[in-house]
Amino acid sequence: MWVYVSRNIYKILYIFLIIFNYLLYKGDGQLSSIYHYTIPEEVKTHHSKWMESGKFQGDIIGVNEDILHSSKDAMHNALKNKQLIWPNGKVPYVLDEAFTSSEVNELLKSFYTYKKLTCIRFVKRTNEKDYLNIIKGYGCYSQVGRTGGKQEISLGRGCLFHEIIIHELMHSLGFWHEHSRFDRNDHIKIIWDNILPGMKSQFDIISPALQDTQGEPYDYKSIMHYDSTAFSKNGKNTIETTVEGFTDIIGSSVMFSKLDIIKINKLYKCHIEKSNEDTKESKENDIKNKNSNEKDVLKNKKTIYENSNEKEEIEISTVSPTCQDHFIDCPVFKSYCKRPSFYYVMKSYCPFTCNHCR
Repeated sequence: MWVYVSRNIYKILYIFLIIFNYLLYKGDGQLSSIYHYTIPEEVKTHHSKWMESGKFQGDIIGVNEDILHSSKDAMHNALKNKQLIWPNGKVPYVLDEAFTSSEVNELLKSFYTYKKLTCIRFVKRTNEKDYLNIIKGYGCYSQVGRTGGKQEISLGRGCLFHEIIIHELMHSLGFWHEHSRFDRNDHIKIIWDNILPGMKSQFDIISPALQDTQGEPYDYKSIMHYDSTAFSKNGKNTIETTVEGFTDIIGSSVMFSKLDIIKINKLYKCHIEKSNEDTKESKENDIKNKNSNEKDVLKNKKTIYENSNEKEEIEISTVSPTCQDHFIDCPVFKSYCKRPSFYYVMKSYCPFTCNHCR
């Protein structure tokens, strides 16, 4: 008996998680199906605490929801006025000591992605007044733009995936979720009847006064887009695209879209204003790199990450080409791949079935 258990511990644990999440999902959808950033193995009380924390759209803090819906006449657009932009694209940060070396490495990879494709530079804080305080808190959340002083961004357990890190960092640069654009109704349809009770505000449209789309079209492939079952109470779609064939694509990106890169570079005028450091690194920072294969950003090689006055050597790696499922019945559970409450379990054990191979 115990020999069997020891040899099959992962399968048994996996089945337990499936059953536990299934029962929790059926019994109280508000707890099991929050958003694809939630951590499925967390206990029920933690889910409740997260939902009661007042985070706007799942991962945004420091938001006055009354201001979000005000007109252009009621307030100035801080982003358009460049008040919330990080000067010269330089973003000082401090890392929580709770991060492990491998987690720090994952963060550095994400910083490097920005460095490779934009003029944004994440640098260790020295004495800067405004900076990101990156903590290993509960959940994944950030503020939008530079808010001043010590600015908290959380990347807790289950958040340290490349796609989530660059998503939260993009919030801190001044970007909202793509689905909240003022022109979103021309591109997506919200299925209100499938949304969790009390969560409909998560699909609010942000006032045009607070947004700057940089004149770019709606982007189904944006790293900032919700997935089709976000905040679903029954596993059914809460968002469907008006263009056929894109409903399963939204929210599945693991890398910046081309338009994400263009918008960052436009907002920070990367093609116009360059610091002396950027000029010295013009070959690396040339915006034409954005048209290259995005996967080249994370190819196998040693890279020197310039961080303030230090140089840190980090390993940039790719997923093995032999990416495969680790559970024989993954195809049976394929329908769970996009369920918010099963996201990380399925990604870990069924990467091939759930199309997480890169």
